[in-house]
Amino acid sequence: MRTLTTAAVAAAGAVLALVSAGPVPAAPYRSDVRAAVGYEGTCHDADGGWACTVEMAVGESESGYEKAVMEGEVYVNCTRRTVQRSRSLQYATAGQADFAVRTASGAVRAPSGTARASSGAGRTPTSFTWTRYDYRDVAERIEPGEVSWVEVQRATQKGSASFVVRDENGREQTLTGTFEGPAAGMYDRLFQRTGPMTEEERGQCSSSRPE
Repeated sequence: MRTLTTAAVAAAGAVLALVSAGPVPAAPYRSDVRAAVGYEGTCHDADGGWACTVEMAVGESESGYEKAVMEGEVYVNCTRRTVQRSRSLQYATAGQADFAVRTASGAVRAPSGTARASSGAGRTPTSFTWTRYDYRDVAERIEPGEVSWVEVQRATQKGSASFVVRDENGREQTLTGTFEGPAAGMYDRLFQRTGPMTEEERGQCSSSRPE
C-alpha cells in the first residue's frame, strides 16, 4: 500500500492525495456555515425536530483529525497499462450541539427524545444537528494489477459556544452549550491508496481482461 506524495500528485495533475490546506473548491458545501447566518439544520426537543439555523460564537474549543476512513468505491485496474482517471467523490460529516436549557425552576433540562412536532413556534431546543456535504473531483493513477481507493481524514472541532437559534418564523433565542462537528478553520485530508488485488479480484480480471 502506498500514499501518493504531494509532489507526485502535482505531477499527475491531481486534486488529491493530501489536501490539508489551500482554497476551498467551488461550491463544495450544502447545509454548511453561511456568512452572517451560521448553520442550517434541525433543532430538537422532547416532542421532535424542526428546521432552524444556528449562529455559533465559539468559546473554548479543540480541533483535530479523526481516523482516516474509506469513501467511495474501490477501482480495480484489470488492464495491462497504467490508468489515469477522475472520480467525483461526495461524503458527509455530521455535527451536533447540545444546549443547556433552564426550566422555570432553574433546573437544566437535558436533550431528550424525538417524536412528532415539526414547527418550532414557541419551542426551545435542547439540541441541534447539521450535516456538511463535501464534493471533490479526484484524479487517480493506478498501475496494472492494482486496486485504488480514497480515504478521508476528517477535521473536527469540539468545545463550548454561545448559540443564536432562529426558527422558520425568524424567532431568535440565545443559548449556551457544547458542540462537536466539522472544523470550520481546517481542511480534511484526502489520500489515494493503492494495493494488490485479492484472489477474487484477480479471478474477475482474468475472465475478461481488456487490452
